[in-house]
Amino acid sequence: HTEALNPFSINVVRDGSELILTINALADEAMQIINALKAVDKIIVKGAPALKVLDYSIENPVGYNDYVDNIKKYQFNIITPALCKKQGTLYFGTEISQYFKSVALKLNEFENENISEEDIKKAFDCMKIVGYKFFSKSYKIDPKKLTGMMGSVSFKIHGDYSNCELLKKLIHYSCYLGIGSRTALGMGGDEQNMLLV
Repeated sequence: HTEALNPFSINVVRDGSELILTINALADEAMQIINALKAVDKIIVKGAPALKVLDYSIENPVGYNDYVDNIKKYQFNIITPALCKKQGTLYFGTEISQYFKSVALKLNEFENENISEEDIKKAFDCMKIVGYKFFSKSYKIDPKKLTGMMGSVSFKIHGDYSNCELLKKLIHYSCYLGIGSRTALGMGGDEQNMLLV
């Protein structure tokens, strides 16, 4: 790719005896990956047997403004190990806002936004955590083995309207592109559950 940031994210999760590979294209350039996969019947993973492609589907693109406005309580699940950079070094701690800097960078790059670190801080000031369960897990990216954070956090959103809206956008868009670094290599996959309160 020729983009400054990876224009796609990937994650693989197990569903019973099957693996689900999700590829999210953030720019037209990344669609070549998805288009190429339409013609394959197996995927070869280094050091493992070939995986047979049973089915594939293409979903409509997700817009970062497509979040549901009247949701006040979320459960955010990190489903593949996540790590990010903090002060120039790799970080896999529990300071959630650190992982969303990459989300803001991609929103700035691919959606022509202008979100600053101060904006992220104000947005995360709207998050009231009501419960969490985090753990560390290793993730192999040949030849390295990296440690990332997995788990879930439950929280409510309250505060300044514009900051709350930015937080909702960041969370919504992150479920499409992942959080932290190495999302093009399968790290930082996440999903959300929403509750009307």
